[in-house]
Amino acid sequence: MVFDFSRDAVCSFTGHRDLPPEKRDALRSLLRRTLRTLALDRGMSVFLTGGAMGFDRMAAEEVLALRERYGGIRLFLFLPFPGYDAKWPRGERAALADLLKKADGSLCAADAYYPGVYFARDRMLVNLSSVCVSYLEKTRGGTFYTVSYAKDAGIEVIPLANRIAGRYNDPGTDA
Repeated sequence: MVFDFSRDAVCSFTGHRDLPPEKRDALRSLLRRTLRTLALDRGMSVFLTGGAMGFDRMAAEEVLALRERYGGIRLFLFLPFPGYDAKWPRGERAALADLLKKADGSLCAADAYYPGVYFARDRMLVNLSSVCVSYLEKTRGGTFYTVSYAKDAGIEVIPLANRIAGRYNDPGTDA
């Protein structure tokens, strides 16, 4: 699959697989508002997600809802390798299969598992985007790595966890 989009119109997502139940509704609402702003006010039209459970799935669902309502929005799933979801619960596998059917396309970072394949997928997401929307609450793991990588690459990071906690009011800053 060839991606010939202007990087200025591309947004990626990174976030934890486990979302605290008490924060899910607030996170979904904030994510929905953020996506509307990115798409309608800033002209973002291509959204990339890693296809994982938790935040990736929530982001993909919200992008699809935005596409249904406004059109002109495209969703691509960047998976680490084929079959990476084989050990997931049946319902989560079915949800991923549904997202793959509804998405505009998908791509795997590798043909098979190898150490570091998830980080390779995360770097692909960041390298193709100009904005990364994150849900980060931990200072270790894949989401922390991806947010750090994005910041080091000069990519704008929109930190939803910070906004849910009420620490930041300006939607354009992460500090």
